[in-house]
Amino acid sequence: MTPNIYTSIALNYFYVFISFGLNMANKTLSGTQFTIKGSKIFNNEKHSTPPEITFQSVMENYNKIVKPKGMVHVDLDIRVLSFDNLDESSMKYNVDFYFSQLWYDERLKVVPSSPNSCISIVGKNAEDLWLPDTVLVNSKASKFHYVTVENRFTTVNLSSGMILQHARISTTASCHMDLRKYPFDKQTCYIAIESYGHDKTELVYNWLLDESSIDEKFNIAVHDKEMANFYVTSAIKSLEKTRHHEASFSSATAKFTFCRRREYFILQIYLPCALIVAVTWISFWITPTSIPARCGISVTALLTLITMLSITNSRMPKVGYIKALDLYLFTAHIFVFMTLIEYIIVLHWLQNGSKKTISPFDWRLKSNYTSSDIFDKENTQSNGNDNSNRSALFCKLLHKRSAIQNERKNANIKSENLSLIDEGSNFKFQNIKSSLVNREQFEILARDDPNCSNVNIDFVARFVFPISFSCFNILYWLVYFKD
Repeated sequence: MTPNIYTSIALNYFYVFISFGLNMANKTLSGTQFTIKGSKIFNNEKHSTPPEITFQSVMENYNKIVKPKGMVHVDLDIRVLSFDNLDESSMKYNVDFYFSQLWYDERLKVVPSSPNSCISIVGKNAEDLWLPDTVLVNSKASKFHYVTVENRFTTVNLSSGMILQHARISTTASCHMDLRKYPFDKQTCYIAIESYGHDKTELVYNWLLDESSIDEKFNIAVHDKEMANFYVTSAIKSLEKTRHHEASFSSATAKFTFCRRREYFILQIYLPCALIVAVTWISFWITPTSIPARCGISVTALLTLITMLSITNSRMPKVGYIKALDLYLFTAHIFVFMTLIEYIIVLHWLQNGSKKTISPFDWRLKSNYTSSDIFDKENTQSNGNDNSNRSALFCKLLHKRSAIQNERKNANIKSENLSLIDEGSNFKFQNIKSSLVNREQFEILARDDPNCSNVNIDFVARFVFPISFSCFNILYWLVYFKD
């Protein structure tokens, strides 16, 4: 029994010793491992330190007021989302676009090249860096977008010192427009880019060009080229200076060309205007004595054109030249006004003709005029009440009246002694008198007959006015609509 007790005690001490040795060995290995991890041989701070920590350490000694050394080259890029509200009256337009700037700052080149050397900064935190003082010179108002976050971020490459700033901007910019060909015009608008405080010896702008772009008219990407009244025909990056740039500062220009849609003006202005002018030509077929009808048509058409001209120019700037639309409306005014002038000439001719018209009581038949010269009895009986024959009869009397005009001036003949009966015929002048109601009807029949005048003014006007207006339209549309 005794030896077994000693054996058990010895085994217990052995187990305790082994356990203690294992614990010490574990602590030793742990300390050795800590020492290895913390040794300078395996600790490379340039590779293991996150770029955020490195960037924070660099920014501790970074001065954003001082620009990078030497001349700074800023590369620009722009991508247009949409255009809106190209307004002629205020000569402004709205554009929504993405704007990118790329430049190098040697102070941020702190780590060797590696895939994990870039850091992105969102929003206003990028203002701790030096940024180019780029301005949109012709901008009236601009804003950044903040939905759902601020649409602006900056990427810094700590291995090359490259900084890329990208933002979404909406701006209202001025656009000088030439409206001489309105509404067949094309307008060129700009986004003028320039440094606010650094001249071209300190900062230079250049465009990032896409060499894979095939369309030379669109080296600026435009997502939406359609507007209500315009569509985009070109969007070009350029370094030329505009009227907004200063000669001593580097500049860049985004040039956009807009073409106005013409369908609205053709359907709403040109076509109604031409029809209004054509309506006035109806008066050439109306009897000249219908004064209210002829004057009413022309005056109504003239007032309608005046209203149309005032409405179209109410939204236009007060420019000092004539627009293409004004030229067409002014010409339409002239044609309508000329219809009134033509009618005045007709009335004046009729008035002069009435002075030469004499009453049936004022005729004195000379012996050398037979009854056959005045009236053909057989034709009168066959035609009965035919007004055209009676009109021809009195036209003959009017022409023969001029032959005896001088003799009538020296004669003092009273109307009651003028019975004037032709003894060689069975016809009396009183029968002619009774065929007409009064002197007014006599004059109307004489005036309406083309044989009574040397020139039928209304008849000529029926052809002259439409042909003249058609020639004007052909010339007008060839000049302004050819593009």
